Amino acid sequence: MKNENLISHLEFLDFDYTSGTRQKFDEYLPGVMDALWDEFPRREPGVDHPFVPWRQEIRDLLAKGARPRDLIRAAKRYAKEIDEGGEKVRKYMLGPVRFYRDGHWRKYHVVTVYGMTREEWARAGKDVLEFDRIIDERDKAGDL
Repeated sequence: MKNENLISHLEFLDFDYTSGTRQKFDEYLPGVMDALWDEFPRREPGVDHPFVPWRQEIRDLLAKGARPRDLIRAAKRYAKEIDEGGEKVRKYMLGPVRFYRDGHWRKYHVVTVYGMTREEWARAGKDVLEFDRIIDERDKAGDL
């Protein structure tokens, strides 16, 4: 069963996977995968995703600097789109390996505050720490 507030309180979400130790990386990766497993939509109920290749894609993305919060946010938003599209959309949905490997996840993790991305917020001369605080509050509330 999905844990709606999973994103708000787990340490693995804030770990820097590019500079951390291999031991910590391996320790936290299962938490990331569990969260993604719960959020990513399934084409058919009861049919599991191809876990091993998907885990490798996620491992590679994290090693390249992707943030777990962004990967989970993308999965959650993609699931919402699939659910709203009905069976016709579900029939042609992307699997998790392709979704992450081919970069489709990037269009689902864009975060805005008052209609501005973090970059636009900074260019407007606003405090990016305030932007991050607002996003963190949304994450904690489950409003991704």
